[in-house]
Amino acid sequence: MKTLKVKTHRLIKNNGKNYIFISDTASLFEIDDYVKNMINESDALFAYDSDSEKDQEIMQILDKAGFFSDSFKEPDWKSKINKSQPSALVLMLSQDCNLRCNYCYAGDGKYCNKGLMKESTAKMAIDYAFDNFTADKISIILFGGEPLLNKNLFKFCVEYSKKKAEKLGKEVGFSTTTNATLLNTEIAKFIIENKFSVTISIDGDAKTHNRNRFYANKKGTYDDVVYNVKNYLGFKNVAARATLTKYNPKIKDVYEHLYGLGFRSIHISPSIEFMDKDAYDKLIISYLELIDTFEKKLKSKDYDYCLRMSNIMAFLNRLSRGGLRRKFCGACNNMLTVDIDGSFHGCHRFVAVPELSYGNIMNHNVIEDDRKNGMLEALIQTHDTVCRECWISGICGGGCPAENMSSNKDLKRPYVLTCNYLKSIMPRIIELYIGLSSEDKRIFFYYEKQ
Repeated sequence: MKTLKVKTHRLIKNNGKNYIFISDTASLFEIDDYVKNMINESDALFAYDSDSEKDQEIMQILDKAGFFSDSFKEPDWKSKINKSQPSALVLMLSQDCNLRCNYCYAGDGKYCNKGLMKESTAKMAIDYAFDNFTADKISIILFGGEPLLNKNLFKFCVEYSKKKAEKLGKEVGFSTTTNATLLNTEIAKFIIENKFSVTISIDGDAKTHNRNRFYANKKGTYDDVVYNVKNYLGFKNVAARATLTKYNPKIKDVYEHLYGLGFRSIHISPSIEFMDKDAYDKLIISYLELIDTFEKKLKSKDYDYCLRMSNIMAFLNRLSRGGLRRKFCGACNNMLTVDIDGSFHGCHRFVAVPELSYGNIMNHNVIEDDRKNGMLEALIQTHDTVCRECWISGICGGGCPAENMSSNKDLKRPYVLTCNYLKSIMPRIIELYIGLSSEDKRIFFYYEKQ
């Protein structure tokens, strides 16, 4: 018998069948008992008979799937980094906010530097994006703080970007995240006419929302948010983003309420600064309940309910696509953020950390590539990181780097409670994926129809 060292993986048993999940490639395969017995879990070894045609065939299939330690060569990440170009420009229109949410990572929306972006800064940033981004379609993301505090600039950015796109023969798309308290007929009409993708910050029912999201005078904002969205944009046209705290870690209750309001899609995430171990334990229980509900709705073919549940759908899409994932998000390569002073950042969540900036739009549009690429390298989960021995690293990508910094002062060391939470729910997510019918997959994963 010969042995091969295997990569991080997970053996899963579901409805009497065996499956193997390979972390590096986020690949899932059904295996029989014969293959299962070839895998020595305790020593991370695969034993096979080199004289057996059957064993050789199995080995070759698993090798192609990236199961063995030397199955495939790791991409040249440094080369990929140096060639990367963003396709999304995030403009911090306002580093200020009319709310005082108690969990705000940006310090009342100020990001340690209160103010509004000037038109000249926005113009230079948009020029830079259209002149340097190589993508055929450029996304302009208007962010804050609360971006609608800078309403005139909000409109200017759209109109100026459209002119640049037309001149250069490129496409442009727009998105924004808002607390919705400043929405009115005028701005809603503008948003609809320009086909914005809109995300509304709302944390659940009135009691839950108002506990965390209120004006400077402590008055809750739920009634204003619901009224404005309903009357000016319509729930079905916008997504909801809810933040959980230890005061309400029940993700299922939050989803049910927001689904009832009619939001197009719903994403819910915990605020790590406001979640202790007890809250995370409750969150796990609640998330598993949500998966159970999802499964019941799936059996009754209630696809509308399922498709709006972006938390679960994001994981299912990831399992469907598979592939190597060494990074959590597009920070530092897919997106470029410009703050009110013109400084470049890899992500809007880095704006409050000046030492993570890498250049300024005022400095002849020069990005400090060494600093940017150094940050990007730090975000990639390579062999020297704690994540590489984790079986779900191929799905999670090492966690949000901003949250990693907040919790551990290290871009690539994730928060332990978040890790435990994800590792607790992922087996159930994988079981859910295993149970999808061909019709379910056709409806869920649109790209498979192409």
